[in-house]
Amino acid sequence: MLSALAVNTKRIGLAATASTTFSDPFTMARSFSSLDHISRGRAAWNVVTSFSTDVARNFSRNDMPNHAERYARA
Repeated sequence: MLSALAVNTKRIGLAATASTTFSDPFTMARSFSSLDHISRGRAAWNVVTSFSTDVARNFSRNDMPNHAERYARA
């Protein structure tokens, strides 16, 4: 969605929230790099580590990693 906004706007910043707990670093870097390129430098990333077991279930996991593991991964 932000890529679509980027090509149709020129003066607004584009920020997305994405969790490092359930995304691979390469995939995250590639996605935000692409958005940054498409938007000509207007992309921002709100980094979160997630904390709810409901979120873990959305990613087909039974449990959330503990706090230390989530922050080490981030």
